[in-house]
Amino acid sequence: MTLHHIEAAEQPPTLNPPYGEEPIRDVPRPERDPAVPRRRSVLFVNPSYYNFHFLAGSLRKRGWDAVSMAIVDPNSDYAQHFHGHDWNLFEADANKQQQILRERFQEAAERFDMFHFAGVGTLSFFPYNYDDISKNHDSIPWDVLELKRRGAKIGYSITGCHDLITQTGFEAWSPGMCPKCAWRERPEICSDHRMSAWGWKVRQLADLICIETDPPLDFRDAATVFREPLTFAIDPEFWRPELGRTIPVPESLREAKVDGEILIYHSVGNYEMRTRQGVNVKGTGAVIAAIDRLKAEGHAVRLLFRKDVPSVDNRWMLAQADIIVDQLNYGRYGATAREGMMLGRPVVGRVNKVEARGLPAVQAIAECPIVDASEETVYEVLRDLVTDPDERARIGDTSRAHAERWWSRDVLAERYERVYDHLHRHGRPPATLE
Repeated sequence: MTLHHIEAAEQPPTLNPPYGEEPIRDVPRPERDPAVPRRRSVLFVNPSYYNFHFLAGSLRKRGWDAVSMAIVDPNSDYAQHFHGHDWNLFEADANKQQQILRERFQEAAERFDMFHFAGVGTLSFFPYNYDDISKNHDSIPWDVLELKRRGAKIGYSITGCHDLITQTGFEAWSPGMCPKCAWRERPEICSDHRMSAWGWKVRQLADLICIETDPPLDFRDAATVFREPLTFAIDPEFWRPELGRTIPVPESLREAKVDGEILIYHSVGNYEMRTRQGVNVKGTGAVIAAIDRLKAEGHAVRLLFRKDVPSVDNRWMLAQADIIVDQLNYGRYGATAREGMMLGRPVVGRVNKVEARGLPAVQAIAECPIVDASEETVYEVLRDLVTDPDERARIGDTSRAHAERWWSRDVLAERYERVYDHLHRHGRPPATLE
């Protein structure tokens, strides 16, 4: 019996699984000729910003059957933050939406042998199986169990500092950040209970967990975890160093600049939600104070502060900056820093190169060219960069080379293929790149 048949036994029929029409037709699976190698295949089920879209495209260039999927209303404000999807299965009509998802799941279950997810509470093909608003994360996604029963591998990429890590565990590694977080006192978003429940769920279901250089703490410390960059793919052509230099900025996005002026970029997504009384995890207040102090000392500097700007447009803001300030508390870095490095601009941010329990830092962190700064030291760091254009240029060149080596979409596609092959051969991902 299939898992669906077991769950549906003696239950009243409804429109939706698990107690309705069998979503997978009960037909014999054809025997495959072992002499014909199966094509590598993966469905990236959630958008994960633009990362999965770029990675799927590069995997297809390597001969894969790779598809990025989303369920996003194309007319919503949310849609503007993406760079496209191979499958956007959104339907405004709920019944039609359900039918489309069931048909595509039936196709996907036979077509792909790897399914890769991202997003707290969204480990399922079907939104009604999401438990992103539950602090217990105790719903069982029948579709993921069915995929595993068929032999498919399940991948998961983290989406933030609280994903697969408890508040207590993170604060022990990065003491200065949690007290400044607007979500610290919001247990429906972040709490030891909720993140432990989610961590156990992912640990039980995922064959591959990608932590993308973040610290291997709590539920990120397992044999299923791969620590180096793997899925957060950046397009080196889209973020080219020539943007804003030999490639002109579109008139509507051009920032007026006087001769000799130094533009310092800083941004916060969901600024109002993540900021309390001027304090947030990125250290925006310290950035503003440092720039004001530099201005008072006579330096020609200006802050470019942006919030909630789609990356398609925001790349032009980054390209016009002389210095980019990411975050000053986390200890790792995010999309803004990756994009800034790929553009060949010097990036400032807090980078903690010490791992938990004395573990050596992964190579991508050990070699990271981001100029380390905290809220206490950001003024001195910015002053040195503002007054030394040659150092800014040197760091920018090093940053571009680093981003190409570690975050470029084609490089990650080759790396993902090696991890995929190891996972299918040995039942777990490799411990290191070697």
